[in-house]
Parts: sequence; C-alpha cells; structure tokens
Amino acid sequence: MQEVAATMSSSTQPLSDTQYRDGFEILLRESGWDTYQEFIIPQLSQLLSSFVQWRIDISILEIGPGQKSVCGYLPRNVRQKVRKYSAFEPNSLFATSLEEWFRPTIKTEYPLPCLESEPKIYETRFSVDSQMGSGIYTETTHGGEKFDVILFCHSIYSMKPKHKIIEVALKLLAERADGGMIIVFHRDGTSHLDGFVCH
Repeated sequence: MQEVAATMSSSTQPLSDTQYRDGFEILLRESGWDTYQEFIIPQLSQLLSSFVQWRIDISILEIGPGQKSVCGYLPRNVRQKVRKYSAFEPNSLFATSLEEWFRPTIKTEYPLPCLESEPKIYETRFSVDSQMGSGIYTETTHGGEKFDVILFCHSIYSMKPKHKIIEVALKLLAERADGGMIIVFHRDGTSHLDGFVCH
C-alpha cells in the first residue's frame, strides 16, 4: 500500500528538465516532427511571408521554443527580415541548446542571418504573475522592447489562465500602423480565450 501511495504522489510531481527533454525527443521521433513539417512550418511560413512582404524588418518573441526555434525553418526571405529575436525558455537544457543552435559553425548557416544583435534567451517562464517586478519583464514592458510577432508553438498548454497570458503578450506587441501578430499553435480542439476572437 505504501508503494502505491508513493507512486501516486510521485506521478503528480513536475518533470525535471532532463525528463521533459527526453519525453520531448520521443514525441519528435514518433509523429511530432511530421506535424511541424506538414502543418506548422508551412502555416507559419504562409503567415509570415505575407506579413513581411512590405516590411523592412521584424522582431520576434518566441515563447517556449525548445532546443531550436521553428523560425530557423522558415523560407530564407522571411528569416532575412528578422532583426531581433528573444525567447522565454524555462528548461535550462533547452535554453543552452537554443543558444548553441544560434551559433553558426563551418557546416551550418546562421538560422536568422540578419539579426542586429545576439538573441536574448530568458531562462524563465512566460507568466502572468512574473510580469511585474522582474528585471526581464521590466526590460520588455517598460524598457520599450516590443515585438512585431509573438509566437506560442505548442507552449501554451500548461499556461493558466490562457486569456491572461494572451493579454500580457498583447502588451508586448509593437505599436505599428501595419499591426503585429500573436500566433498560437496548439493541438486539435478549441482554445478558450475568454473574449478574444481568433483569426
């Protein structure tokens, strides 16, 4: 009986960074990467290709990109328009891999070749509670750092309440005449965003 109780209590504990990475890699090996290749990358490419058509440059904030940013798989003409890239990645292993991925080698091309500065990778959660008082959020919300595109790619599932997360993201959109975009990719089903209309 004690073994069952111990198993049940341990099953509700959050995964370690290593466990999360291992689980994520299993999902990608199965059908996860197919979803990226067949749906996410083509849809994101279509959205951003039309978005950047009349712009000189864009800035992107990605929430929970993992070990690599999906932005690195976009068409070259879109990647060349990205001048600023920031990300919130709470998994320390993923954050380290992401930073390394952004450093080109002799055999690899820089994923976002026209960045004006090093990517900013914040090793913390993007959340409603931490928006006030955090140095990171002070820099983004009060330091004038705004973004043209904010991307949630399979990262909003554990965030609650989702409509509040979107409200925080809206405050980080650049105020440009031609607008900005918050893009959310999630599994099948409807996301309940309390009053927000999805396009």
